[in-house]
Amino acid sequence: MRIFPDILTDVQKSLAQETKILPHRSNWASVLGDKCLRKLVYYRTDWDKLTPPDMRLQGIFNTGTKLERVVKNILNEIGREAKPQWEFVESGVKLNDKLLADFQIGSEPDTFLKVWSPNERPVILGPVDFKSCHPNIFPHLDGTDTFRRYSWMESYIPQLTIYEIGSNFETGWFLFFNKTNLWEYKFIEVPLDYALADILLKKAKTVNEHVAAKTLPDKINDSNVCPTCPFFSFCCPDVTTGGNLKVIDNEELASILDRLAELEDAADEYAVLEKARDKLLTKGQDISVGNWLVSWICINKHFTAQPAKEAYDRPEWRKTITKMM
Repeated sequence: MRIFPDILTDVQKSLAQETKILPHRSNWASVLGDKCLRKLVYYRTDWDKLTPPDMRLQGIFNTGTKLERVVKNILNEIGREAKPQWEFVESGVKLNDKLLADFQIGSEPDTFLKVWSPNERPVILGPVDFKSCHPNIFPHLDGTDTFRRYSWMESYIPQLTIYEIGSNFETGWFLFFNKTNLWEYKFIEVPLDYALADILLKKAKTVNEHVAAKTLPDKINDSNVCPTCPFFSFCCPDVTTGGNLKVIDNEELASILDRLAELEDAADEYAVLEKARDKLLTKGQDISVGNWLVSWICINKHFTAQPAKEAYDRPEWRKTITKMM
């Protein structure tokens, strides 16, 4: 009798074994740029309250990690044949351990750019942070100013800044690669911003003081930020809707909102789903559905009088859709 493996189930089991939450015994460079000090303290003191990533998200994390290794190998093969010769290396740089220890910062740069000059010893030029990029976003990356377009990129420059001061370099780089073309890259230089570095160190110091004193910073109570925080249900910030929040069970609307988030840059499908979503929403009715919060505000627009037409007011409803953790 032939035995046939249950491949899909085995994959899910493998992913399930990898979904875990790690303790934050220091201020991680990857989150230190966050605007909420309370969240940074929670990472240190209540990291176990975080919800492990689901298997789909774990798969996305794994994909990025695997592709970074593949891309590094591809580039290093090219660099060995180039003139001057260059390579992305993971070691050979002494970190500023005292600075990092004093501010309790955890910093592990992905890699460093190493170059061989003719008749000279090889030198390390600075840290390089590899980032995988969605093919719809990749063409629009043009310097660090474009990072402001995407909320998940807000932590990139603070993270690289920590890498720079932690490894004593005044310049670092981002290497973005297209997930659908592993030979397509964007290499973006980031000079060390001393003012930002000072802000990040002061922030780490403040977090450390709260951790030592077992106190918490004030809540930011921002309805546009708090619902997406992984500590939202634990922190219970004072964010409100229009006062008429209704929790509903509508799998169709929840799935539409989930899919819309995945397809932000796929304009055609996005427009179709937007129309389907709006048919299922009621203007003025705040709702919580699945992982989503939909809230409304009413703006009363005044139109001045025109020939043969009297002045009039017209209410206009504007919605805000936020994904909650």
